[in-house]
This record gives sequence, C-alpha cells and structure tokens, in this order.
Amino acid sequence: MIRRPPRSTLSSSSAASDVYKRQTVIGTLPVLPAGVEVTFTDESKEIVGTDWQIKASDVAAAGILKVKSKILGSDMEAVANVDVKYAVATGDLEYTSTGTVSKDKTVNGAGLSVRIDQGGKPTEYAAGLSMLGGSEAVYNVEGKGYEAFRAYVSLSFDNGQDAEGAVSFEVYVDDEKTPRYRSGVMTHATKNLALDVDIKGAKIVKLVTKTEDSSVDNSKNIGNWCDTKFVSSNVAVKSAKLKEKDFYYAEKGAQPSLPQTAEVQVDDTHTGAFRIAWSEIDTSKADVVDVEGTVLGIADPENHKVKAKVIVDFNNVVKVPALMNKIGKWEVKEAFDYVETTGTKTNIKDCLLYTSPSPRDGLLSRMPSSA
Repeated sequence: MIRRPPRSTLSSSSAASDVYKRQTVIGTLPVLPAGVEVTFTDESKEIVGTDWQIKASDVAAAGILKVKSKILGSDMEAVANVDVKYAVATGDLEYTSTGTVSKDKTVNGAGLSVRIDQGGKPTEYAAGLSMLGGSEAVYNVEGKGYEAFRAYVSLSFDNGQDAEGAVSFEVYVDDEKTPRYRSGVMTHATKNLALDVDIKGAKIVKLVTKTEDSSVDNSKNIGNWCDTKFVSSNVAVKSAKLKEKDFYYAEKGAQPSLPQTAEVQVDDTHTGAFRIAWSEIDTSKADVVDVEGTVLGIADPENHKVKAKVIVDFNNVVKVPALMNKIGKWEVKEAFDYVETTGTKTNIKDCLLYTSPSPRDGLLSRMPSSA
C-alpha cells in the first residue's frame, strides 16, 4: 500500500490497473510516464512515481511489448503496452533524384548535423540525406506497408554556424499537389524540426528541399535530412521462422518457455527480429503438442505463423510409443575442440552421444535436444 496517513489507502481500481499506450522504434527506449495518477480509497488523487522495468534488449525486436512498473511506495504496479515499430533507414533503399543529393554526407562531403537547441551546437548523425535547394529525392514504397516517414531537418552547417542561407523542407505522397508536410523557412538560427509524416498506403514518397534565400549563392542553401527512416507496425514481409529449431518442454500443468522473437525476412535485403504471441496449449496430461505463434508487427500474420513442438511431461511421454512417434527421429551431438595429453593438443571430432530410440527401447536417460 502507499505509505500515507491512515485516512486513505491506494484503491485497487486506481492507476495500477491502467494500461499506458506508448510507441517507439526498434533500438530506441520509449518515453514512459515518470509518475501516474492514483486514486485512494477516500477518493483523493495524487501523482505517484514509477520505476519502469525496461532495458535496451527489450526494444531490439518489433511488436507489442508489455512493460511493468512498480508504483513507488506501494505493492501495486502500472502497465504500459509499447508498440515497438519496425524501421528501415532510407539509406538502405534505392531512390531517384533531381538536383544535387548526397547520402549520409552533406553535398560538400562533411558529416550530417542538425541543431537540436535554439542557438546550440549542431548534433551529428551518421545517416540521412543532404540536398541543395531545388533538389528532391523520390522513394518507391509501394506494397511495403510503411506507415510513417520520420526525420530531423535543419539547414546544413557546412558554411559555419552563422553563415547565410535559408531552406524549407517538404514531403509529398504519390501525385498529391499539396505537401503532407512543410517546414517553413529555416536558417542557421532555427533549431531542427522532427518530422513524423503519415504515409499509410503510399506508393511514392518525395522529399523536397526548397531554396528560401535567393539573395545568396545557392551553395549556401543546403538542407540536411538526418536519421531518415520509414517505420511501421504493419510491415509487409516475405517469411518468418524461429532462429532455433528444437524441442521445447513443459511441466504438467504449466505453459512452456518458448522463444519470444522470430527471425523475419522483410524483403530481399532486410531481416529483423519480431515478437511472437504464442497460443496457450493443454498441458494437463503427457503429450507432444504442436503450438502456433503469431508474429507481431507485420502485415498478413495469418500467413506467416511460426510453429514449435512442445513435449509435456517428458518422463511419461517416453513411456508411450505413440507419443514417441510424435517426437520423431532425433540425435544429440556434443563437440570438443581438444584435450591436453602430455603437452600435446589432440583434435576430437563431434561425438554422437544419443540417437532416438524406437518405442520399444523404453525410457530415455535424459531429455533430447535436436541437433
């Protein structure tokens, strides 16, 4: 319970049972609330601090991630469902361009950067685009399932932090005449702008840098598009599979511990890790069960399910010939690099330790792990 005067205690129907919805992209920790509003039994309300249990490895895969937090000073918790979106950098995709466009460097060959704070020092980025005013880059995204285009935009600092020049940035979708996004005029005094442009259903995305100061040489009108990426919670993919092919085990009455992510082939050149939602299985008796998992964050998940074989109550399964037939053929190998024999290293090949028995062979001495 919250440690506060006896007149009130934390209500079991308060924020501890609320679900907070947040989103991020693969590799980026989400921003979660530092405090949640809780209701006490006397109907009073307060903001109480949180301690979210999340680490970088948790956002290494796309899909819905459930994150929990202790409500400080109590024995209750808050829950957040974080939509970890798949992201592909524009630098990994082909584009066509007009004018002067450079990938991952400015048009003069310097590092890409934007000004994060008004009047502050530029922050560098490893990836993105740079364009002279009057240039554009066009991406074909038809059928890829991308939902948004994201970037940070700023006038380039190639000519110094106080140099002349002004540009604006526009994002067009398909044959639309009105841009989905327009930045307004940006100079060296302007801090960067963060773009998050809805492109659901788009076939073509066009990025345009416009000259906004014609009084100076156009070489000073350089626009930087930094950390450019397409993101999606519904990306089109080619295939999905488990990284490891193996048996999994469950004690009678308990659900098995199954892989949390699948390896997904997004397109011919991109793969990614995506979370799996597994179906529950009946573990009330000894059995060998095939279980299906739904891959999260992809389009058409029904056609890209992953499967695993679970042995429930192994010690009793191996006593039943019909269940052993469900397991099928397996073998176990263990590899040894070398052993020391009187100062000499002797190589040893893989050693076959077990092969699967026929049902008449009876009880196995240990649980199998397929090679």
